[in-house]
Amino acid sequence: MGRPMDPMNAKIESFIRMEARGEDHAAVLLEIFGIGPDADPKEKHNAECTMHRWRHRPDAQPIWDDEMKARVRRNVPRAVGRLEKQIDDEAPWVANKASNDYIALATKVGIFAGEEKAISVKIEGMPDIGSPEEAE
Repeated sequence: MGRPMDPMNAKIESFIRMEARGEDHAAVLLEIFGIGPDADPKEKHNAECTMHRWRHRPDAQPIWDDEMKARVRRNVPRAVGRLEKQIDDEAPWVANKASNDYIALATKVGIFAGEEKAISVKIEGMPDIGSPEEAE
């Protein structure tokens, strides 16, 4: 059996949040452990082992989840903006996919909360929109 788990502390929580945000590995080593690029390899190895152990702590998962949810919420406006531009794309398959994704995203983030979530579209005389492979 391994050594007992240290209690959660601010240093471990900060590490987990930095990892969830996808921060640069060298920046994490420097901020959390004070280890720069010229550090002793053994010291660096010990820090890597510690980070591995911290990543797999059961009490780390809720912190990771919270940070990832915040990360996704911060990027939703960018995703919506990108989809809105693609809806008017000249390639019909891009416009169709963007439209479907836009509706799915709007439904998932609760824009239509409390409303009927089934969306029916009837298109008569729709041209064949093709596929990405055909566009190449």
